[in-house]
Amino acid sequence: MQLKKLFILTVALSFLGLTAQAQSELKIVTVNLEKALNGYYKTDEARKKLLETEAKAVAGMEELQTNYTSMVEEYQEMQEQSENVALTESARAKAAEDAQNKISGIRAKQGELEQYRNNAQRALQQMDQNHRTLMLEDIQKVIKVLAYEREATLVLDESGLSSMGASVVLYSSAAYDITDDILAILNSDKPVEIQPAVE
Repeated sequence: MQLKKLFILTVALSFLGLTAQAQSELKIVTVNLEKALNGYYKTDEARKKLLETEAKAVAGMEELQTNYTSMVEEYQEMQEQSENVALTESARAKAAEDAQNKISGIRAKQGELEQYRNNAQRALQQMDQNHRTLMLEDIQKVIKVLAYEREATLVLDESGLSSMGASVVLYSSAAYDITDDILAILNSDKPVEIQPAVE
C-alpha cells in the first residue's frame, strides 16, 4: 500500500513539474492587426491609389450617364414629333421610326452603363483586396521576426472578434503588445516627403 502511494505521489510530482515547465516555456505577445495595418505607410499609399482609380471610374460612369441621358432626351423629342399633328404624315412616320431605332440604342447604352458599373466595382474591390493581402503579408513577416527575437511561442491579434462580437483577447497587459515595435520596423523605410520651399 505504501509503495502504491509513493508511486502515485511520484507521478503527481512529475506531472506538476512538466506542467510548470510547459508554463514557463509559453510566452505570449499580442498585436493589434487593425492598428498595424492602418499605421503602415503603404496603407495610406494604397488608399490614395484606390481613390484615384475610383475617381477615374466615376468620371467614366458620368460620361456614359451623360450619353445615356442625351439619348433618352433625343428619343423623347422624336416621340413628340411622331405625335405632332402640325407635321406631315411622312414626317411623323419618320420620327416614329427614328424613335423605335433610338430605343434599341438606349437599351444597349443602359446595358453598357450597368456593365461598366459592375466591372468598376469588381475591379476596385479586387484592387483593395490585393493591397490588403500584400500589406498583411508584410506585417506577418515582421511579426514572425519579432516573435522569434522575443522567443514568443504564441502571437494573438487583439483586434480580432469572436463569434459573440467581443474581442478574442479579453484582456492583456500593454507590456505584451508589440504593435508599436512592428510599426517602427514597417515604417523605417518610409520615403521622406520633401516639403516645397516657402518663398
